[in-house]
Amino acid sequence: PLSSDDPNTFYVGRRDKDIRWNGRVWAVEHKSTTWGTAKTGFNATYIETFSPNSQIDGYLHSLHMEYGAEAKGILVDMALILPNNHEHFMFLPIEKSVAALDAWLWRTKREIQLIDINNEALAKVDPSASFMEAFPENDKSCIQFMKPCIYMDMCKTVPNPQARTEVPLGFIEKKWEPFDELRLDSIGLKKDESQDG
Repeated sequence: PLSSDDPNTFYVGRRDKDIRWNGRVWAVEHKSTTWGTAKTGFNATYIETFSPNSQIDGYLHSLHMEYGAEAKGILVDMALILPNNHEHFMFLPIEKSVAALDAWLWRTKREIQLIDINNEALAKVDPSASFMEAFPENDKSCIQFMKPCIYMDMCKTVPNPQARTEVPLGFIEKKWEPFDELRLDSIGLKKDESQDG
């Protein structure tokens, strides 16, 4: 579960490895990058991307949920991958206070609430409206790692995706089913059929 007070909401992710080091439990997260040079090593901005970082903070939260006071932090195991150089590796320790993890949990629960609110709004969207009054565009995610989002052209030209009756050229329609993809039935969970669309 995401938190002890809500057994029905799950945080899904996978820590790469849990280790004991100096009497405490750390999770190791393997990361590779090309952000850097053979001469200077890792790009300093790349190193800064790990804190704050919702994925890393989520893994740290789950580590604390599982191990309690034994949990210490995340060791980001970084490898710089360059065509002719394989000599740059680094462990970056990330630790957070209980208050910082509580703040992450609050933000995460708030994001879940916003998804629920937007799902309710989506059910009421008029396909003939000039724009969709649900799931507002997140223009801070249009370009990540110097690459444009694959949906950028659609966002620029289609303010109400519900108005489209055909799948845009170059796309396929495929419903993501995390329950099936993660085979959650194999651990005894039951699929909530009311969530099927």
